[in-house]
Amino acid sequence: MFVEKPIALDVSQAIELVRLAEDRRRVLMVGHLLLYHPAVRQLKDYVTSGDLGQIHYVYSHRLNLGKVRRDENAMWSLSPHDISVALYLLGQSPQAVSAQGRAFLRAGIHDLVFLTMYFAGCVEGGVI
Repeated sequence: MFVEKPIALDVSQAIELVRLAEDRRRVLMVGHLLLYHPAVRQLKDYVTSGDLGQIHYVYSHRLNLGKVRRDENAMWSLSPHDISVALYLLGQSPQAVSAQGRAFLRAGIHDLVFLTMYFAGCVEGGVI
């Protein structure tokens, strides 16, 4: 089953989807289209081969949301793509995650989000 991002709006829903897929022997996949982009694949080859040396951090910056949407925030709409690329490149899950958001344009819809993920093996714990 192909699921558009995000897989769910809370962890319990995601766990339930994974359980249902396992029970029915189905593949459950979230739509992280950037993982199939040739540039991202080439970057992964550089990371895996060691050509880039030690990874100190991965940084992503999204600007200009385009059309202001009334029902989705910057984190849910944009960050899943960058997060999936970081997880793919580093080949691991973060040890810790923190996020702070602010709603400037519409109450309750965060149009600005700062997300930090800490990874083992990266200098200073690794940050995205």
